[in-house]
Amino acid sequence: MKHFDIIIVGGGFCGLIAAKQLAQKLADKSIALIEPRNEFEYTPGIIKLITNKNYAPNIALSYASVLKRTVIFHEHAKFLKQGKIITNKNSYSYKFALICSGASTPCSLKGKNVFVLKSLADAKKIAKALPNAKSVVIAGGGLVGVEVAGELCTKTDKKVTIVEPDTRLLSRNPESVSHKADRFLKHKGCIIVYGQRVVELNKGIVFTNLGTRIHADIVIWCAGIGVDTVLKGTSYVNERGCIIVDEHLRVKGLTNVFAGGDITNVAEEKTAQAAEAHAKIVIQNIIRTVLHKSLKKYTSHSKGLVISMGDWNGLFVQKQFCLSGFIPSLMKKMIEIWILRKMRA
Repeated sequence: MKHFDIIIVGGGFCGLIAAKQLAQKLADKSIALIEPRNEFEYTPGIIKLITNKNYAPNIALSYASVLKRTVIFHEHAKFLKQGKIITNKNSYSYKFALICSGASTPCSLKGKNVFVLKSLADAKKIAKALPNAKSVVIAGGGLVGVEVAGELCTKTDKKVTIVEPDTRLLSRNPESVSHKADRFLKHKGCIIVYGQRVVELNKGIVFTNLGTRIHADIVIWCAGIGVDTVLKGTSYVNERGCIIVDEHLRVKGLTNVFAGGDITNVAEEKTAQAAEAHAKIVIQNIIRTVLHKSLKKYTSHSKGLVISMGDWNGLFVQKQFCLSGFIPSLMKKMIEIWILRKMRA
């Protein structure tokens, strides 16, 4: 069994940032990343790939090119037991572990014309199916659903319908934000069905829980978050499958095991920004543990949320403040360029 000082499970925002910075700050420690993919994917940008198949190189980075001092295992991590991580191929022991394998989008709908959107591969599948579709139903009006609708409504001639179980879009945000998103999308021709859920797709017809019938050549499922971690089925996860962490982002009940990103039970919007903030705290706390110092507490603090609705329209949200129009879309582009440049450095 191979041993590493630090093993990171998952190479998303949290995992990649942690691997890069820990290798710099703890040069004498051995670090391994367990990640099945060959490339880091800038997930906030994958929506652009739906309508532009050539966009993929802009938002993908080879792990090997940016993690020079990290041993990378392209394997699927299956289980974590105290001091050991078991993958589909091997077992590895560790002194510290960081679990940040991200979340999935659990889809209860079945069929070849039903798609989720969590990866570049998902986006490419949608892009391939889109030219032959006249109507698209988006299940869920949260962040991803609204951005997908904005992309389609501003760049294609598809008939787009959002089915949202709540009474408004972007329901975790202030009502003013919901109103602006609703008004913009409807102005672009999007139909929005509130207070209903997509429950069935049969011969090109979507059925909601209230019996509404909507024609759909394809369905893009953007509702809910699912978690499948190396701690599944244990007392270290809550009823939703999220890993239970303490104020230092340590997994409660485990020694020297941290968790970050979408898989934690931290009550906050699951964003790349939050995952990066988690990485910074975990990095500090691993170093402070090595130095026998007290740990840093994690405090959730958003610098603002940028929501794109096509290339030239968007929303910037900071608490009760909301700015709409061209400036947020420009901010979104600049953030993407800045983060990917930082990742490559």
